[in-house]
Amino acid sequence: APLAERHGDAYPWLPRAKAWLELGDERAAGHALYEAFLAWREAKGHAIRYAGAPTIARGDARPGATDRFTTRNRRAALGEEARAELASIGEALGEYGVATGFAGRRAVDARPRAYEGLVLEAAARHGLDPNLLFAVMRVESVYQKEIVSYAGAIGLLQIMPRTGTLIARTRGIEGFHPEDLLDPGTNLDFGAWYLRSLLDRFDGHVPLAVAAYNGGPHNVRLWLRQLAPGAPLDVFAEHVPFIQTHRYVRRVLGHYQAYREQEGLAPLAFSLDRPRDAVDALGF
Repeated sequence: APLAERHGDAYPWLPRAKAWLELGDERAAGHALYEAFLAWREAKGHAIRYAGAPTIARGDARPGATDRFTTRNRRAALGEEARAELASIGEALGEYGVATGFAGRRAVDARPRAYEGLVLEAAARHGLDPNLLFAVMRVESVYQKEIVSYAGAIGLLQIMPRTGTLIARTRGIEGFHPEDLLDPGTNLDFGAWYLRSLLDRFDGHVPLAVAAYNGGPHNVRLWLRQLAPGAPLDVFAEHVPFIQTHRYVRRVLGHYQAYREQEGLAPLAFSLDRPRDAVDALGF
C-alpha cells in the first residue's frame, strides 16, 4: 500500500497489484509487478523488449513506452529502498524475475532455488537431478518466467514454440499453444521432459545433453562424428564449433556444481567415454 501511494503515479501497476491482492489474486498481482519491473528497466535504458503474451502474439518486440519525459524520469529515480521492498514482495508472490530483477546482481549471484516446488516435481516426474534444472533455468532466463528471446524461445527454460509443439504432440497433450510455456509449471515440465530425452539419447552424458539443449541434438551427433574422432569427451568439448554452445555448456555445468554444493552434495565426475553412435528416435 505505501509503495502504491508513493509511486503509483509513475508506476500505475503498483495500485493494480494492490487491488489484485485485495481480491486474493496473487498471480495477477505478480504479473502487474512484473510490468512495473519492465517499465523500470526501460526507464533506466535497459529495456526488455521481448516478454509476455503480447510478444508471442505479435511475433515481435513489445512496443516502446510513449510516456512523458517527466514520467520516465520518476520511474528511473525509483530508490534502492523501494526496489528492495518490491523485490521482497515479488519473492513472497513467487515472482522470482521481479525479485532478482529489482534486487540486482547480488540476488542473482546467490542462485536462488526459484520455483523450487515446481522444479522438484518436474525433476521427479522425469528422473532428473533438480539442480540441473535450476542451472539451466539460471542460464536460460535468469528466473524470469515471461521472458522471450529474440528468436522466440519462451519462458524459464527458453523452449522454442516448435519444440514445445513437438513435445506436446509426442506426449499426446492436446490443445497446446506456445503461450502455455509462459506458465512456470508447464515450462519446467516440458523442459525436463526434453532434457531427459537428450540424456537418454546421449547415454546419460550430461555435458552432451546440455550441448544438445542449446545447439541441437543433430549438431552434437555431427560433431561427435567429425570433430576429434575417437578423442575423450573433454577433448571433444574443446572443439565444439558453436562458440555460444561451447560457452553455454561451461556456464550450465558451473551453475550445476554450485547448486549441488548448496545441498552439500559432492561434485560430479563426468565420464569421458564417448556415447554409442546412434540414429535419434526423435526428430528434435
